[in-house]
Amino acid sequence: MTLTWSLNWPIMKLGLKYAYPLRFTADRLALSSPIVLAYRYIRGRRNGEFRFAVDGSTAALIVYSLIVSMQFALSGLGLNYQGGGLSAVLTYTQPMIVFVLAIIFLGEKLLLSRLIGTLIGFLGVAILLAGGHTLTVSSASLLLLSGAFLWAVSTIYYKLRLRWVDPLLTNFVQTSISSIVLYAVSLSIEPPPVINIEYISILVYSGPIAVGVGATIWLILLRRIDASVLSSSSLIVPLIAIISSHLMLGEEINLRTIIGSILILGGVYLVNYNYGRSESRSKPLRGIFKEWMLNRRMRCNGNQIS
Repeated sequence: MTLTWSLNWPIMKLGLKYAYPLRFTADRLALSSPIVLAYRYIRGRRNGEFRFAVDGSTAALIVYSLIVSMQFALSGLGLNYQGGGLSAVLTYTQPMIVFVLAIIFLGEKLLLSRLIGTLIGFLGVAILLAGGHTLTVSSASLLLLSGAFLWAVSTIYYKLRLRWVDPLLTNFVQTSISSIVLYAVSLSIEPPPVINIEYISILVYSGPIAVGVGATIWLILLRRIDASVLSSSSLIVPLIAIISSHLMLGEEINLRTIIGSILILGGVYLVNYNYGRSESRSKPLRGIFKEWMLNRRMRCNGNQIS
């Protein structure tokens, strides 16, 4: 999933040579939707069942799909005016937002290693971001950051309302509704794309592979792993995207890029350091603070006795 999404950034940038952003996004989602449905049908036949039942989650699926469609639109518009590598960096500020929202809405523990890892990872992101030609936040950057925020919101919403729904069904519904919404807007304001072999090849990768396969894997993992852990682990995507954008698009890699990348990898390691270990060995910040206060109180009492 990580490699697929990383390579997708420069590939999407190439696709924007042939189509405007909303139409390109709608095309790749529309192409992935029937592929996901076909796989679900084959899997259902193999298991002896094929149902569209969502156990009362229809409204939640629609809301989730609308959030995702806005996220895709903002990210596509931002990518149209920004480099592939930097676009990935801006989009993957999403884990920082998820980290905060997961503590508030999902009750995930604020482990010290996760906090330090997230801060180090986003220090790396900040260093990479500061490597642009200007420190002024452009309209494209705002679009990409807004897309990152909606991605974080959709991640938390999925954990709250849809984690028990089949990920294949969720992906099929979100790609179908998103493509319909984006087509409705695109057809009224954008000219048609230039359709050729290269554009179709780009759609095949960025649609069925990146969205069909990649997004399904993301949803499967999101059901099993803490939202903050999964999102922070994906910080490696902008690192690979920067390298692949350099190789495919000729975008620059400098010392700032190297330092930022090292910090991102270190942050990813720390975020995942305690995952899967026993609760007794993974102390939340609240426990660490209580332990510190208890030790301080014991020292004070000891000094009074002496």
